[in-house]
Amino acid sequence: SGSIVLPTELRSFLSSIALNNPQNIREALAQLLEDGNIHVANGCAIILRDLNTVDVAAWVHTRMVGTIISQIEMMDVEAKKVIKWATVLDGPFSALDVASANRAHRP
Repeated sequence: SGSIVLPTELRSFLSSIALNNPQNIREALAQLLEDGNIHVANGCAIILRDLNTVDVAAWVHTRMVGTIISQIEMMDVEAKKVIKWATVLDGPFSALDVASANRAHRP
């Protein structure tokens, strides 16, 4: 297929979720098109909805998200706890932050 011009905002969004993996980028673009978040006309992608509202976690049927879910499911209990704490911390955090949070809330 031909080239498509992507707006800077869309390129930034794809970079943040696709880890520069071409397969993930293709899947993300296809999902954004399917969900009506973007439209392609005359070789240009047009953003139709605020990309900050896109629920990438709902894309469980994609290889991109499915792989991450599988990796998390294979982790041991302690690693899963770290992932859970990481999802609720706001902003950058360190391993020490997660350890402190885990220790503070351990029964």
